[in-house]
Amino acid sequence: MAASAGAQENVAFTGTRAAFAGLLARGSLLTLPTLGLYRFWLITDIRRHLWGNTVIAGEPLEYAGRGGELLRGFLIGMAVLIPINLLLTLLGLTSFGSSVSLAGPTFFGLMVLQQFAQFRTFAYRITRSRYRGIAGSLDAQFAGYFMRRIGWDSAAILSLGLAIPFRRASLDRYLIGGCRIGDQKAQFSGTGWSLAWRVYLGWMITALVWLVIGILSVPLLASLITAAAPDLRELREVMTGPALAIIPTLVVGFTFYAVYIAIWHRWRLNHLSFGTTRFVSALRARQVVGCYLRFGAGMLLLLFLIMVLLGIIALFLTQHFPEETRALFGTSEEPSTFSAVLTVAGILVVLTLIGAMRRYFVERGVWVAVMSTLSVTQPQALIERLRYCEPASAGAGEGLADAFSLGP
Repeated sequence: MAASAGAQENVAFTGTRAAFAGLLARGSLLTLPTLGLYRFWLITDIRRHLWGNTVIAGEPLEYAGRGGELLRGFLIGMAVLIPINLLLTLLGLTSFGSSVSLAGPTFFGLMVLQQFAQFRTFAYRITRSRYRGIAGSLDAQFAGYFMRRIGWDSAAILSLGLAIPFRRASLDRYLIGGCRIGDQKAQFSGTGWSLAWRVYLGWMITALVWLVIGILSVPLLASLITAAAPDLRELREVMTGPALAIIPTLVVGFTFYAVYIAIWHRWRLNHLSFGTTRFVSALRARQVVGCYLRFGAGMLLLLFLIMVLLGIIALFLTQHFPEETRALFGTSEEPSTFSAVLTVAGILVVLTLIGAMRRYFVERGVWVAVMSTLSVTQPQALIERLRYCEPASAGAGEGLADAFSLGP
């Protein structure tokens, strides 16, 4: 039965964790032997799962992108970057290159290409998204995006990050305000101040929470250290080591970034509308923070287990087969070719596992948190007005961004 014009309906996400985990497992197994090329098809499968299981007013979203389009965009990006790098290397070997600084023009040129790739990424996702069979389109142009981006990036640097909310609001007004679904144009009413005060307040609360946690944990930590090691000299050296300091720094950094992402998603959706059809988000920061902390904890646990496993294997081999182990792996000063190949393969496996964990905990987790707390007012009003409109092509696709290490 069609919803009434004034109804408010909750957005539903129907996908299961098991289905997504299976998708990641299959994609990761195929990514390794293809040296990463299959990830373009994995990205496509992930989006089809997320889009296709997001139901608005009884109709699921659709994702019409293809892995081949992403791969083609990546190859185009590499075809641009490789000749540029070769040219700069050759110029650096000549008298002209040694007498003229190429750093400034090179940096500016790569910045333009990078921002063009990011713009095409947004355009590609919009034009490959469909609702009730009707595709999205983008009226915004790269020139307008670039001028806003370069201006606000400079402001963010000069303000030590305080201008980031204003930068985000300006870009969202331009990009989201330029979106259409069929012939229906999106309206976006968000302002920099409306986002800034929320972000600043969220960051202050986060800093206060971590300050309280730090104050309360110091006596407990001191008593544990005293009980475990009366002689604190050696333990103090370990506790002040840079490796140990990295963990709390990453945790705090994850928290601040997750709070910003949560506030941004909620603010953006609450200021988006199509005529009388509006979106209302009840997303909480703790839901997004939980996604990032679960990913961080999972990553640390994975690395710890790998280190323990490698230690056990190394101890077993060196104790029972010392000569064979030395012949096969070499020494720390002169590792064998087999050892080098095994190290590279191991790093690729670990990075693939970490990538799969990020997609599961962060990409899926944040998507589900956002969609499960989203509702739409008067969805039927938009459905009744929707008319097909031929979307503009997004060109080579978002894979272009992968050449600049900006891929999803």
